[in-house]
Amino acid sequence: MRKLIFGLALAGCITTLSGCFTFDAKHNRHIWETMKTDIREIHADLDFIMATESESPLVDSYYR
Repeated sequence: MRKLIFGLALAGCITTLSGCFTFDAKHNRHIWETMKTDIREIHADLDFIMATESESPLVDSYYR
């Protein structure tokens, strides 16, 4: 029981003190949208690396 309480308190401290989680809904929505965009771009980049897609939005090269 003490480990559970300690784990919850530690997770709460990490999320609130890191600045990534606040009680402002607009800020939190912006953070989630940014994370979704990053994951989408990483997915597109991996598709390009594995040659399953034609182009990656993360790479802006003169030769492409």
